[in-house]
Amino acid sequence: MNDCKHGLPQFLCRRCDGTGCNGNEKAAGDPGGSRSPTVHAVATPSPRRMRLERAAHRTAALPPIAKIAELLGGDVQGAEVLCPGPGHSAGDRSLSVKPDPADPDGFVTHSFAGDDWKACRDHVRALLGLPDPKSEPMANVGRAAWTTLAEYIYYDHGGDRYLKVRKCRDRTGKKQFPQ
Repeated sequence: MNDCKHGLPQFLCRRCDGTGCNGNEKAAGDPGGSRSPTVHAVATPSPRRMRLERAAHRTAALPPIAKIAELLGGDVQGAEVLCPGPGHSAGDRSLSVKPDPADPDGFVTHSFAGDDWKACRDHVRALLGLPDPKSEPMANVGRAAWTTLAEYIYYDHGGDRYLKVRKCRDRTGKKQFPQ
């Protein structure tokens, strides 16, 4: 896979948009593609593209697959490593670990023995010397675009507040009733 001059795979670099930044790009507004300086349009990348960019940086921290197999005490089988799962003997090959740039940790696991997925990921992270995952703050999922039209409070038989319901209109104009 070719990397651009920004250190990312070409398909992930939002500054060169997959052209590779090799100096032969067309300048903005120059249909002939002369040797004038390249102008990169700055656009807001999609959330999926931003996740892939972050994942590419995290995946780069993973060692090569042969080193992963050595650290986990397993064997390389194609594009994955088969190794002992957490709490299994050294000869066991019940855990599959596969590098995946789209995953937040840079790898995916599968236990053929039915071990807990979180325990397997923590086991692999510890053996590879990777840091614990940090929870990323959720992006605004559109609540700011909603307009509150009314608010209703429901009471139980004893007169205590039981439920609050808001009548809202979302971006598309559809009524929503969050509780």
